[in-house]
Parts: sequence; C-alpha cells; structure tokens
Amino acid sequence: MKHKSFSVFDAAGHGFRLTFKNIGLFFVVGLIWIGFGIAYQALMALAWIGARFFAPGMQQMMQMQQQDPMAMMKTGFGALLKMGLVAFVIILVVFLISALVGLALRLGYTQILFDVHDKKKSRASRLFSCFGLLGKYIGASILLSLIFLGVFVFSMAVGWVFALIAKPFGLFVSVVLASVLTLILAVRLHFVRFFIVDKDAGPMEALNMSFYATRGHFWRLFCAMLLAPWMMITIIGIPATGIMFTSIYRKIT
Repeated sequence: MKHKSFSVFDAAGHGFRLTFKNIGLFFVVGLIWIGFGIAYQALMALAWIGARFFAPGMQQMMQMQQQDPMAMMKTGFGALLKMGLVAFVIILVVFLISALVGLALRLGYTQILFDVHDKKKSRASRLFSCFGLLGKYIGASILLSLIFLGVFVFSMAVGWVFALIAKPFGLFVSVVLASVLTLILAVRLHFVRFFIVDKDAGPMEALNMSFYATRGHFWRLFCAMLLAPWMMITIIGIPATGIMFTSIYRKIT
C-alpha cells in the first residue's frame, strides 16, 4: 500500500489556521489543564501534610535534612522507613491517581484534536471522554518503556563488546547506538496514541500500526519533530502543533 506524502509546513500552517478558528475551545481546554495542574500540586501538598501527620519520625527527619542537605542521601532507605508505610502509601496513591487522570486527559485532548481537524463539532468536555481507553494506553506505554529499555541494554552490550576490542570506543559506541535507535523508534512509534484514540487499537496493534504507517516518512516526521518545539514557544502554538501532527497522521493513514 502506497501512503500519501505530506508537507510539514503545510501541516503546520493548517494547524495554526484551525487553532485560530477554534481559539475559544482551546482556551477552555487550557484552563482545564491549568486547573488540573493546580489540583495536582494541592493534592501533593496535602499528601505531604498527611505524611507528616501519620509518620511520627517525619518532623525529626525534616529538621535533620534542613541542618544537613545530604541527610536524605546518607540515610538512604532508612529515611523512607522513618516516614512510615502509611505516609508512603498516601503520597503514592495521590501520585498514581494524578498520573492516570493525566494520561486519560491526554487521550481526551487527542480526541479534541481529531474533532477539530475533521471539522466536527467538539467541546471541552471531550477532554474527559477517553477514560475507557486508559487501559490500552497504559499497556502501550509499558510496551514502549520495555522497548526503549531493551534498546538501552542492547546498546550497552554492543558497547561492552567494542570495549573488549578497543576500550576507548566502548562508551562512544553505546551512546551513539542508543541515540540513533531511540530517535528512530521515537519517530516511528510517534502515533501510537493516535491509533488508540482513532482506531480503538490495542497496545501491540497500535505499535504495529504506527510503525507501518510511518514507513517511508521518517525524515519528514523528524523535521516535524524539530519544528514542534519552535511552534510551542507561543501558547497558540501548542494546539497548533497537535493539529499539525493530527494532519500528518490523517495524510499517512
């Protein structure tokens, strides 16, 4: 199957045009994201307060850390034990819940990008519409983490072999190989989230679909990724960047 080509600058321009046409929607979405960030910080602060309340040794540990900034590193795991199991659980639960909600909101944001690009009526509440896909996204994220971990281990192993032959080049080979492979996979697997939202694909299916869809488009996608940070210098460029990649996704699929 021959995929359509695309222009990065045309996709970027399309992103800015649709962003301006839907500026009210993205303004509300931005406020929700800011609210989520504030709520997360507030919950973490409350979690720390709860940790200090439930862990009798917490106050002493904090005082010790103020006197000696390296105290936490010196005490190591013992400091965590002093905090107490209850304190640790409180902080961990708040963090995990916030992380899961953040992932679900990211999926919902992707759905809004599809709505805007496809010229469908959308609303800010769509941000909360993809909680049902959270399991698939978590599964895909775990697979991606394992893949990149495998790349790191493989690169270190190759570097070790080279170090046996020519010691000074071992680390260099490991760094270069890990960087190149990570870059290639980051580009080829960039649309995993898009396939989960658009096609309701499972974790492994989404990885395969993204890898196949991006075949023959590596350098254009690489250029788009280089352009993205410059676009996001301005606030208006954040949704425009999302629409740019959505436009590219539609082109190559």
